[in-house]
Amino acid sequence: ADAACTWGAGAMSCAKVPTTECPGQQTQKDCEAVVAFGGCVWVMGALNEYHCMEKPCVGHRSEDSCVTDQILCVWDSQGSGSCSKKECTYATEGECAAKGGTEGCMWVMDHCTKKRCSAGEETACVADDACEWVAASCQYKKCRNYDSEASCNHDAECHWDVSAAPGKCDVKVCLRYDTEGACETDPELRCSWDTEGKRCTDKDCGKLGSPCACSRDRGCFWDTSGSGSGACVTGAFGGCPLMDLVILLDGTSSMKRPFGRHSNGYDAVVEYLRDWARVLPLSGDSGKVDPSAKIGNGVRVGVVQFGAQGRATKVGYTMGSGGHVSGLMSELDVDLDYHEAQMIDTQDAYVAGALQLAQNMFTRPDRKKVLLVISDSVILDSGKAAVHSAVSSLFGAGVKVFGVLLRPTAAFPSTAGAAEAAMLNVLSDVREEHFLNAEIEDLKGILGTLCDPSQQFGRLIASTATGTGAAKQRQPCPMYFDKDLCNHDPSCRWSSGLLVCSDSACLLHCDKDVCVSDATNLCAWDESTGMCTKRPICDHLMAECPTDPGCKWDAAKSLCVEKVCQHQTESGCLSDPMGCVWKSEEDHCTARPCTYTSKDSCELDMACKWDVTVAGTQPWAPCVAQPCATTDAAVCQADSRRCEWVGNSCKVRPCVEYLDEK
Repeated sequence: ADAACTWGAGAMSCAKVPTTECPGQQTQKDCEAVVAFGGCVWVMGALNEYHCMEKPCVGHRSEDSCVTDQILCVWDSQGSGSCSKKECTYATEGECAAKGGTEGCMWVMDHCTKKRCSAGEETACVADDACEWVAASCQYKKCRNYDSEASCNHDAECHWDVSAAPGKCDVKVCLRYDTEGACETDPELRCSWDTEGKRCTDKDCGKLGSPCACSRDRGCFWDTSGSGSGACVTGAFGGCPLMDLVILLDGTSSMKRPFGRHSNGYDAVVEYLRDWARVLPLSGDSGKVDPSAKIGNGVRVGVVQFGAQGRATKVGYTMGSGGHVSGLMSELDVDLDYHEAQMIDTQDAYVAGALQLAQNMFTRPDRKKVLLVISDSVILDSGKAAVHSAVSSLFGAGVKVFGVLLRPTAAFPSTAGAAEAAMLNVLSDVREEHFLNAEIEDLKGILGTLCDPSQQFGRLIASTATGTGAAKQRQPCPMYFDKDLCNHDPSCRWSSGLLVCSDSACLLHCDKDVCVSDATNLCAWDESTGMCTKRPICDHLMAECPTDPGCKWDAAKSLCVEKVCQHQTESGCLSDPMGCVWKSEEDHCTARPCTYTSKDSCELDMACKWDVTVAGTQPWAPCVAQPCATTDAAVCQADSRRCEWVGNSCKVRPCVEYLDEK
């Protein structure tokens, strides 16, 4: 009766009407000869009869549907993409060994995997992209012998590559660059050239011990927050406050499933945390230090795992951090190794106990306190008395609680609504601002921008630039979104054309004489830091600000800012090197429009034009206002002094486009 179904007499069952040629084949030879739809396979049915059927997994046409198939499929993104059954998925060593001869499986540590790179001749060897023919034998390429993310990332020269499906272990990106030029121009600023070893390595800003060397390296930032003379940190974390940050990590069994191009989501999260911690500006203090002892500037990190009720865990006192927040990478490595090896692996997720363990880690009132929950589960005790009490205690201690709900693919699972509602119950207000629902690949970016004020979490965590003169707390220039705040930082300059804050060219000078001779960029040598910076502009306290004729106090910003075109006379206005315009009908001096410095940015603005005829007649770039740049007749006619509507377009009246007497 159902046109989509058919009764199989041999298997005595109802099945979908076949959409491939497989069920129509009567012999094994004809069955295995079919190549359409991924091919067919000859199998024995329930009544010991053989029949032809579609190969498992091959029907999937997208990566998401493939990797979420319950029979464990794997997606190959080469070409248009294809899905196939994952090989050697046997759960026990005995089953794996029994199939070693027929299917080429072998048991490695705790799982069954496919034997590779064992071919006896070159052609068969190099047909597998994990293998290479060396000295008359088939061998693994560097890093390709690791088939799990955990074992891969434990090798200092390897990382889990998800640029294509399926994910695989490969040589780290920086080690693939063989020239200094390619290394230093890595688009993600993650590499630096080792002049002694003559090779490209992962960037370590912490090794740049001087302010000048640090500031000259793209991707690094000289951080002067806290006490001491400062330290070189990864630029993305230049906005980090003195902070203790605890990760609440979901250790339930659902985290072990494939997430995106990671074969094990839990291992992927642990390794993301490890990579993130390696580039954090850690404080350098042991987790076992006396809570009242003086500690260094920077960040300390702790990890707590949660799962079944009463099963929250952290490392014991004799291991790694001792179960505390730590500013030493060596201790955090031990902590992460422990959690990787000791996954709770239960079905249900409860957080009350983990929240209590986390609160005990926050012992310093002088540091920002952040708790980050990472989970894919429905938290079952959310909203219960124990969780409410624990969360209230955290909030009372000044802890900001954030949450990331992970999903294995782009599609939202059926449990997403319940999981989101449960997680929101444990987060700080405004809860939605402290929450993100993300694919696992997004986690790297979320962790990497926790101190970036332009990002959702970073806006609530990052330090903000405060103070004046020597007391000013700096932050990376791209993190300033206000012109006056940008120009107040002697390391930065505001681009009126691009409307962004970027590093001052003065930072490139590490020699005092070269620095002070750079009048074009208004450079000055700072003896206290040994850096070449821009000369201070309106760097005054409120009481001093009015005494500088070029400055004014901005009450809204609580900042002394530069006066722009604040002249009272026409002569003073027109002689301003910033380029001002005198409006005679209003007796008012105003900033010149179209302050773009490049032709491309100028012409992107429909109200501006690049006029080479005025080049050299003024000290600024020849980007000038283009009056009457409208297609609306009413708007055109409203500016009747300059414009007139002719035909179907707005035209400039003769002579009025000139902005100055020259």
